[in-house]
Amino acid sequence: MMSEEIKNQVRRLIADHLEEDLESVTDEKDLVDDLGADSIDLYEMVMLTEDQLEIIIDDEKLEDIDTVGQFIGVVVEADVE
Repeated sequence: MMSEEIKNQVRRLIADHLEEDLESVTDEKDLVDDLGADSIDLYEMVMLTEDQLEIIIDDEKLEDIDTVGQFIGVVVEADVE
């Protein structure tokens, strides 16, 4: 899958899961501080992303994710592997 397609799919997933407008889910938004995600939301979004894209995201790479852009970067990287 092309990375731009993945980015858009992940943004839609985040927006849907957190009940946010797609336009508000930008790379620089902090998942917790700006979009109101908690640890359960983050876990669920990882699981949904893995299921939808049929990838496995390395747990160690999730530890330093704060923003939408960082989350998308980890997903794109996992899709390439």
